[in-house]
Amino acid sequence: MLASGDYDLMKPLFAMYRAQLDLMKIRARTWYGADGATMAESTTFWGMWSNADYGWKRPAEMPVGEMTNRFMWNYWFSGLELTWLMLEYYDYTNDQQFLDETLLPMAEQFLLYFDQRFKRDGQGKLWIYPAQALETWQDAENPAPDVAGLHAILGRLTKLPALAPGLRERWMKLQTELPSIPWARVREGRSCYLLRSLASRPKTLRTLNFTPFSRSGSMPSNPRTYRWAATPLPPVKIGVAGGGLRTGCR
Repeated sequence: MLASGDYDLMKPLFAMYRAQLDLMKIRARTWYGADGATMAESTTFWGMWSNADYGWKRPAEMPVGEMTNRFMWNYWFSGLELTWLMLEYYDYTNDQQFLDETLLPMAEQFLLYFDQRFKRDGQGKLWIYPAQALETWQDAENPAPDVAGLHAILGRLTKLPALAPGLRERWMKLQTELPSIPWARVREGRSCYLLRSLASRPKTLRTLNFTPFSRSGSMPSNPRTYRWAATPLPPVKIGVAGGGLRTGCR
């Protein structure tokens, strides 16, 4: 839609989520004790979780805010996707009113949620947990989609002119606290963009998605072992081989 100039078809999407922002902030504070805003992956037009995902029949011991649908119970990625799409829209349109009234207010709250909800590890880096890597891996530490999104979005937001006082400094500080994007070596000597990396616990998986971020980090510089994609890999190149999730191997 951006490349074809169909900007008017995107405005209702942004307007719908912008109208939900106050509710997202209340949810973050009430359910998770955090400032900022968290966005539901499957939402109603008025901003609530769908009943089927939140749970019609919830166990009495289940905490408020925890989903019965395990595919999205700790899914924090949606706000990052929307922020990236809004940044793309702004780059195409240079719509200053959209930047001031929609993009920046929403981006500020989504990033504040990550900053305030999650602790720092022993090295002072953000530790995103509890979390999941997209819908598939439902117990993840620092899931690479979220980490990649934070790197990509903060890299663009901090370059915007005329930000509110203190906002650029706050975002630059968060940038320094981001963990690196997970990566792993290729034993066979083949060059891969990324493969899965297991942390200390068997159920903890870190994985990277290649959309929507056209650039989401950097890999080690040795070209004999690693290659890095400056553009997204098509999903068809993602597959499982040799006991690991390998992406874009050559």
